[in-house]
Amino acid sequence: MKTGRVHIYYGKGKGKTTSALGLVLRSLGWKKKIAVFFFLKPSPTGEKRFLAQISDIKIYSYNQIHPIFWRKNQERKEWRKLLSEVKKALNDLDIVLTQKYDLIVLDEILNLLDLGLITRDYLIKIIKSRLPRTEIVLTGRKCPRFLKKYADYITEMKFVKNPYYSGIKARRGIEY
Repeated sequence: MKTGRVHIYYGKGKGKTTSALGLVLRSLGWKKKIAVFFFLKPSPTGEKRFLAQISDIKIYSYNQIHPIFWRKNQERKEWRKLLSEVKKALNDLDIVLTQKYDLIVLDEILNLLDLGLITRDYLIKIIKSRLPRTEIVLTGRKCPRFLKKYADYITEMKFVKNPYYSGIKARRGIEY
């Protein structure tokens, strides 16, 4: 594979991370070198636990909690902690982009953009500075218009029905 492509999986529907990890599974079958970054997802999750067992994947996971899960009286403290963790993650990402990975997954990175934790220019820099053979996957809820011209694959996950919105809690092994 000489030319890596850009994939975007976005939307309010379930399945963005699942789709990205399906590509990881396929790439593993061909002995590809893979790095996966999990942004805004606290541990543990089933996917993190499983991927940590596979030596051919480099996992980058941080103690980040999406602001929608913060308690009101902790917002300022949580925001400072989140900024610190994002800064660490972006330093790691800058290093990984220069290494010979076949596939890099940036799970929930579009949410970092939406929250103002990274800039439009930084996201474009990520896409442009990867090695030419590196396939890259971006996931998150929103895909800004400017990003669409950089993508080769764009898939929108549409919300139709989800038990969570009927008051049913997320289940270990299915939703996380």
